[in-house]
Amino acid sequence: MNEPISDASILIVDDSIDNLRVLSNILKEQGYKTRSLRKAEAVFSSVMQFPPDIILLDIIMSGLDGYEVCGQLKADERTRDIPVIFISALHEIDEKVRAFSTGGVDYITKPFQEEEVLIRVETHLALRKAQQLLETQNRQLKQEIAERKRAEDALRQNQALLNATGQMAKVGGWELDAETLDVTWTEQTYRIHEIPLEHKPLLQEAIDFFHPDDRDRLSQAIQRALEYGEPYDMEIRFITATGKHLQTRTVCSPQVVDGKTSKLIGTFQDITELKQVEDALRESEEKFRMLFDNAPVLINAFDENGRCLLWNKECEKVLGWTIEELSSHDNPLALFYPDPKIQQEVLNTVSSKAERVFREWRPLTKNGEERIVLWANFQLPNGMVINIGYDDTMRKRAEKELKKTKQAAEAANQAKSVFLSNMSHELRTPLNAIMGYAQILQRSQEVDADHLHRLRIIHSSGEHLLTLINDILDISKIEAGKMALLPADIHIVSFLNGVAAIIRARAEEKALDFTVETDALPEGLRADEFRLRQILLNLLSNAVKFTEKGCVTLSVSAISGQEDKRRAIRFEVTDTGVGISPDDLDRVFRPFEQAGGILGRADGTGLGLSITQNLVNMMGGKLKAESSPEQGSTFWFELSMPIAAIKTEELLHDREIIGYTGAQRKILIADDMPESRMVLLNMLESVGFEPVLAENGQVAVAKSRDIRPNLILMDLQMPVMNGYEAMRAIRREAALRDVPIIAVSATVLESNRRKCREAGCDAFLPKPVHAKELYALLETHLNLTWTYAEPAEGTIPENAKQEPLIPPPPNELAVLHKMALFGDMSQIEERAAHIISSDKRYRPFGEKLKRLAKRFEEKKIQSLVENFIQKGDEI
Repeated sequence: MNEPISDASILIVDDSIDNLRVLSNILKEQGYKTRSLRKAEAVFSSVMQFPPDIILLDIIMSGLDGYEVCGQLKADERTRDIPVIFISALHEIDEKVRAFSTGGVDYITKPFQEEEVLIRVETHLALRKAQQLLETQNRQLKQEIAERKRAEDALRQNQALLNATGQMAKVGGWELDAETLDVTWTEQTYRIHEIPLEHKPLLQEAIDFFHPDDRDRLSQAIQRALEYGEPYDMEIRFITATGKHLQTRTVCSPQVVDGKTSKLIGTFQDITELKQVEDALRESEEKFRMLFDNAPVLINAFDENGRCLLWNKECEKVLGWTIEELSSHDNPLALFYPDPKIQQEVLNTVSSKAERVFREWRPLTKNGEERIVLWANFQLPNGMVINIGYDDTMRKRAEKELKKTKQAAEAANQAKSVFLSNMSHELRTPLNAIMGYAQILQRSQEVDADHLHRLRIIHSSGEHLLTLINDILDISKIEAGKMALLPADIHIVSFLNGVAAIIRARAEEKALDFTVETDALPEGLRADEFRLRQILLNLLSNAVKFTEKGCVTLSVSAISGQEDKRRAIRFEVTDTGVGISPDDLDRVFRPFEQAGGILGRADGTGLGLSITQNLVNMMGGKLKAESSPEQGSTFWFELSMPIAAIKTEELLHDREIIGYTGAQRKILIADDMPESRMVLLNMLESVGFEPVLAENGQVAVAKSRDIRPNLILMDLQMPVMNGYEAMRAIRREAALRDVPIIAVSATVLESNRRKCREAGCDAFLPKPVHAKELYALLETHLNLTWTYAEPAEGTIPENAKQEPLIPPPPNELAVLHKMALFGDMSQIEERAAHIISSDKRYRPFGEKLKRLAKRFEEKKIQSLVENFIQKGDEI
């Protein structure tokens, strides 16, 4: 491996913290200077302010992708020449082709191989340095050629030697008298020899400056010039008076008068740097040729007449022909495409000079086999059209095989859906009675504290079993792409109170401290309340499950810098539990992979974190985690949500309902299971309704005609007449057409809900029935005004005080601002630790700074520091 260019600056752009750390560590260990960015939108401004020598650019990022960022850089002449190496987990040829066509010079796939990263970075840094040097030398050479031309014109016009050669920069002049053999040099010649101007050189002394192995060749050339007037132009090795070894060029033009040489006039040039550039260019061309020949894709080029210009080894491997065989053929395209029309289409592609043409072609191999190749055609700046192809034959064949198994897979999926539906129904039906009566008895004033505690255990166990059932159904929905979000307005503090109440009870059973921290939250937000609660409960339940001592903390805070109508909210769950090793951290997000199994315990389905990750992704966030064995774990995600206006009266919904205002409402309950009917009867009677019972759909239709209920709760699977048939019959009755019907069922698949809506129901209530969900539907469809018990104690205070951020002195802020601009997160973490140790007043500021640095939030660090700098300026 070549020695790295240690003073090179490398910009790494990736929205993954882990990738940034890996690449930064690899490159820093080799002495490179690195900067890291997670936001694609900040790349252009950062490059303009601190131009790097090379950019490592991820393709798939939130916001702009790597292709768009590269396009911005290549569109601006100030950043056009900075090499961009794409980094991606994508291996498809189309992605690589697109990367090169966008302007990238190379492509590194994930996971990273240290040797590959360093070789590719070093190669392109060397190429860039050689290119810059070559451009400089070319400019100098053009100037030298122009000056040499003027000098030759001056010689032809018999101008004085000093006047002619004085116009030639870095080119010395010399003259040799044919009679006396006196030597005359220009100043530049003296400089090249590194001897004083007053020194008078002799011919042999001048020859002795050249390399011993080249002196005879030079002496012979001088002799021929003197005797026969023969000019010479030689590249020859040279050693200066101080011992420097140079590559030089000496040109001799004999002056002949009356057939006899009177003198020799010549130029003398140091071409050492030019030779170095030529060597570098040659090495670059050799590397290009190596990459070209060994690229794992087909690369070739044809001219407008169908002659093959380029043909790499992959082409030879896939299609069988060598470039020598193609070059000797009058019409090589006919070897691949016997149909003349296809040949003409290929020629049209070349002659059209289109910037990009993507197409599938079916060439024949040397053995006559048809291959399916995806070709991408690109026009180079010099006008040549180069073709890059991928042999897609095996994939196409595999597609045919996949089609054969599609029907079988669809049948299996249908069988799975039927099984899940039946399983859900059979488990939810007994759960309805267990959890229903547990809820009813908990509301009773006659239950003592000991029995209330046991009821809570029963209800909690039922909730756990229901969670397992829901997990299986949810992962099935996610796999089928049928999971949907139902956004609604949420009072965020009340919502967190509800989550905290559930987790606090579990934490108290293990004598754990459970705290909720909030910071600058809006009053209301719009989100899917059920799914957001599911996410937080999954994370908090795991935290409690795997923490034996210490604490569990839920932190919810608003992130500054958002639009007026939206807020970015950060949710973070931290525990002091057993933790997870870095090698196992990714595994806990896989379906059926249990964190408990990794840590020596095995509770649950192993689906919780997988579902949580998918739900966070659906909401537009990304679930992240940090953990160390025996040090605890932190899971966090950020969601951008619309701000919602919450009415004060809506907050009463978190209090216990004890009745409603107005006349008593009559509700018909239709269910063939006696225990299910009794659960609903007790829930309704406890808050003042008049329930009427029906054991099947036929009885429900008859009683509906007789009593004209205010609302109907209808089970779906019943004998004699099922719920669907009963709903249709009721809707055919003019007097009952507007009576609200709520379907109540243990079958919760979307297909069943859709059939309910088609049959005429107004809402769907899944079993086991939760009293809060039942009352919410009754409130909506009966336009009720509830009466409530007094609010419970222990809620999260809406005005919870936050520890103030006290910034360090202005000079410290200035240092932090400079570090943030350069993007060195490791230095910021060290500086934050220094600030914390210097004065305890600065601890909140320092801790926040460390958290932001660990997440590579350079923009947030800049904003935080700039805000305090600005406040200091205003004082």
